[in-house]
Amino acid sequence: MARKRSEFKNDGIVAGSSYVSVRATDISSSTELIAAPSVTSQSIVITDISLGSGSTATLTIYEGATIVHEIWTISSGHEALNLNGPLKLSAGTALNVKLDTSATDYSILVTYYIEG
Repeated sequence: MARKRSEFKNDGIVAGSSYVSVRATDISSSTELIAAPSVTSQSIVITDISLGSGSTATLTIYEGATIVHEIWTISSGHEALNLNGPLKLSAGTALNVKLDTSATDYSILVTYYIEG
C-alpha cells in the first residue's frame, strides 16, 4: 500500500518511526527484541538493521518463531541491512533475534515503525 505524504516527516522518514538496540547481553537463544503490537491487526515494519560485533557472529532474525534472515559478520566486523523497501512482519507478530554465540561483544540497532 502506498504511503500518504502526510505520513512522512520532511526528511522522508516515516512519522512515528522508532528504534531499539541491544548490546552486551547473552542472546544465544531467540530473544524478543520488539514486542508484538498490542493491537493484533498491527504489524512491525523494519526499515534498517545494524550489527556490529567484536568477533565472528551470525545474527538470526525471526518473525515470531519463523526465520526471516541471517546476517554474518567477520571478526571485528560491522554489517548493515538497509532495506530498499521495508520488511513488514505478519500482523500481531514480535521481532526476535538470536546470535550463534554467547559472546557479548556486539551491538544491534533496528529502526522500525508500527503500521495498521
